[in-house]
Formats: sequence, C-alpha cells, structure tokens
Amino acid sequence: CIITMKLQWRSASAAVAATLLVALCVYFEAERTRGSAELLSPSPSPSGASSARLSKLAVSASVKKQLDQSRVPSSAQVRKPIDAVASLLAREQLYKAVAKHEATQRGREGDKKKGGPGFVAWTATLSSPAAQTDVEAQVKKRLLDNTSGYGSQIRQNLPPSFRRLLPALATQAAHEATSEAFRKLRSQMILAGQWDVGYLPRGNSLLNMPEKFAGKYIGDREGLGKACKKACEGRQACRGYTYNPSKGVCYLKTVDTPEGGFSCTGPDCWYWGQVLSHPHVQSLSIQDAQRDLGLYVTDLKVGTGEEIKKGDTVTMGYVGKLQDGSVFDQGKYVFEFGAGQVITGDDIGLKGMRVGGKRKLVVPPALAYGSQGYPGSIPPDATITFDVSLLGLSQEQLSGGYKASNDPD
Repeated sequence: CIITMKLQWRSASAAVAATLLVALCVYFEAERTRGSAELLSPSPSPSGASSARLSKLAVSASVKKQLDQSRVPSSAQVRKPIDAVASLLAREQLYKAVAKHEATQRGREGDKKKGGPGFVAWTATLSSPAAQTDVEAQVKKRLLDNTSGYGSQIRQNLPPSFRRLLPALATQAAHEATSEAFRKLRSQMILAGQWDVGYLPRGNSLLNMPEKFAGKYIGDREGLGKACKKACEGRQACRGYTYNPSKGVCYLKTVDTPEGGFSCTGPDCWYWGQVLSHPHVQSLSIQDAQRDLGLYVTDLKVGTGEEIKKGDTVTMGYVGKLQDGSVFDQGKYVFEFGAGQVITGDDIGLKGMRVGGKRKLVVPPALAYGSQGYPGSIPPDATITFDVSLLGLSQEQLSGGYKASNDPD
C-alpha cells in the first residue's frame, strides 16, 4: 500500500486505477489485522471465524502453523509448571511420611527424645510401597486443591482448553514426581553408605544361603560385614550382600539395586548390606552359574562347526519343557548372542557350543522367567528345561530376536 500511494500518476485513468488499488490495499490490511487478532484469541475451535478468515485471506499453511503454535501451548509446556510443583510437593510429603514413621516408632517404644528422623525411619519409609502410594495420593490431592496456594496457582495459569484435563495431568505428575523423589533419596542414602538393601528381600540369593561362618560373627557387625564382603568378592555371581549382625548370617545376592521387604518388623529382621560392581550375570562362566545359581548344562552332541561368540547372529532350534515334561514352546529362534535377546540362561548355557551341537539346559527361575513366570505358559518360580541345537551362525545385523518357525529341526 505504501508503495502504491507513492506512485506518480501521469493520467486520469492511471490515477483512478491507483486509487482503487489503494482502497483494496487498505481493505485487505484491515481484514488481515482483524484475522490475526482472531487467530491469537483463545478460541479452541479451528473451524470457526478464524478458519473462515484464513480461507478468505489465503494465509499460507506455514503462517497458520506458526499462529496456531503461538495460540495453543503444547502439553509439554502445560505440564512443566505442574511437574515443578509436583516435584516440590513429593519431597515435602516424603519428609512428612518419614517424620510420621519416626513419631509412631518412638510412641511404641516410649522414646521421648528429640531430633530428626533416624536411619530406621528413613529406610523403612523408603522401603514401603504403602508409604509411596500414600505420598503420591497426597501430592495429587494438593495439586487439585483449589483452596491451596499451589492448586489455585496451577488452575489460574492453566489454559482454559486444558482445565478439563487437570485431573489426568495431576495424576501423571504426582506419580512421576513421587517415584523420582523416592528413587533420588534411596540413591543418596546408598552413596552415603547408609542404606543398600534395607529389609532382606526374598529371592535373588545365591544357592546354599545364608553364610553362617560357624557362628563366629554373632553380634559383631563390623566383623560380619568384612567377612560377607570377602565372600561376595570371591563369587562372580554375587552383585551385593545383606547381613544380620544379631544372627551372624550373610546372604549373597544376585542383584545390585536397592530392594525392600515389608513383612519384617522386629530388630532381628533388620539387615545391613552393600552393593558390589561385579560383572553382569551374562558374563558368568557355565561353572560359576552352576555353582552359584543352579544352571545345569549337558552336551548331548558336540558340534564340529564354528564356535559361537558374542555378537554372532544365532539360529537355534529349541524345545522348552516344564518340570513335569510338558512342552510349553518349540521352534527356531534367531537372535544376537550375548545381547540379552533371550533369557539369561540361554546366553550363559550356549557358551562354547559349535554349529551342529546339541545341549540340554536346566534353567533356574533366576535365569529364566523369575517370580513373574510367563502368563499362559510358564508358572511363577519355575525351573525349565531347553533341548537346544545350534543350527547356524551369521553376521546379520538384528534389532531384536524373533521366532523363525515352529519347527525346531
């Protein structure tokens, strides 16, 4: 329009044409301004006046996208302030839960001493799924409470089009923030050397546990801790250990993550422990896996072909059986050896095989499907047997293992 108005007109007809052009420019400029204003308004519908105006003005798709993005915030932008508040509330509620446990424990014991929560209160709370569920519920409740400062602030800053989603957003934010708060505090206590396993969890122990050391360390926490660590260091399958000074016993464990049991209440149930950075279970030799975990490997036929090595793409024939002899699965399976694409018992039990060889693997739950089992096929805590044949090796690149056929031969 500005360029048009600056034209020098040399005839009447040119002046009339230019005047009409100026009028059209002014009209479309007004329409464009009004259309932009409507596009930036909080109307949630893309099919109303804004869309009609866009069509009338033939605004390009890229411009429309930019305007829409400036008008409607993304779910990530909406979640960010909610997540920040949820994180703050989760830590606050967790501290309250610890203090509540401490007060309850002191009340039971008639202990009137003052001071902050102690070791037992922290570890008991961090080990309790009930406490975590309660903290999460309190965080969600406070996020949705319109009468609280946090709740009202969230609602005021939430775009109208997202307000109906607030309960779902609060549920997700509360769950993630609570899980992260518990995880961080557990990690901090581990790094501080204050807590590694908490109450002794069932399972995940090496065979023939506990180590009793002939009763030598009953009541001797320091001596028992050193003896337990030495025993764990000497067993490649041991990733950590727990020990009970009052009983002088030690359990070597196959896991290296904090765990908690929840049915133990007396002082004799409290266990200390430590995590060691031993190799992953997959790197165990067959001999160590047999001694410490109960994996049994029998050669039925020794192959004469190429020997299997980590990174090979394997074609394996298999027949899987339960302890009663019933077959739960069979076929050919293709996978990368040593990459965790099969159960750990297979990754260990196939070591040293050559193409053409056949083996029988008796795999304990810890190296198979564990306490979860495989719904519909394998019950929880099942020891299973595989008759396997090494049919071929290649260097084919795989993103994951797959069943090639139902025929094991």
